Amino acid sequence: MSARAAAALLLLSGCTRPLEQLERANQDLAAGRLGAFEARVAETYRDAMGGKAELHAGLEEILRGASGLEIRTPELAALRTEGPERGTTLQGKLELSFESKDSGGWTLTGPLEVELDHSRQIRSGYLADLRDLVGLFKARRAALEANDATALGALLHPDYRDGDQDKDATLRRLIEDLEGTPVRLTPLSYWAELRGMDAHVDERYELRVGEEPRRAVARFTLRKSAGRWRILAGLYAP
Repeated sequence: MSARAAAALLLLSGCTRPLEQLERANQDLAAGRLGAFEARVAETYRDAMGGKAELHAGLEEILRGASGLEIRTPELAALRTEGPERGTTLQGKLELSFESKDSGGWTLTGPLEVELDHSRQIRSGYLADLRDLVGLFKARRAALEANDATALGALLHPDYRDGDQDKDATLRRLIEDLEGTPVRLTPLSYWAELRGMDAHVDERYELRVGEEPRRAVARFTLRKSAGRWRILAGLYAP
């Protein structure tokens, strides 16, 4: 952002309309009113996952089989941006939870940043981190169950490391461990905390290798690469 654009960020004291727009969007989504929610989204919506179609697909995936969705946005403030990209940036904290038939449920806390355009429609940032994380762990499960080490490797951060194992060493180990091994992973719940550059995710799961199921907790560290969350550590417990 240029110095001129940064200087144009003004706190909207006493202006509640942008905050109300986000609150109503959250209420629509929590109630499963996806059509009403999308009426609040700009056709030009864009984030690291794509445009409005990708937003719809990601939210539809979350809502499928979900119950008890709660979205809280404490410490919310609105900043107005002047110039060609004029609009409003909403910043604060995000606290979110829901139960899911597919994943057992998610609890997520972290920073919130959502952009509205000049007409108060959402143009970027809506639950982007949650959608990215849900997609990441769904892809991880699919790769494990398909014995596809290459697909799993694509989910790793370039700087991946567990102890003395870097990304290349981990990929070699994955190929050996997954080859010909029937794996079934049933996620029970996810707890995610986003802080600065990194995210920490605890996954409670049941793993079945062959006929022997066991329950455990995997603890992952994630970091963004090219705007997307990728696994930085945690595939193998120390």
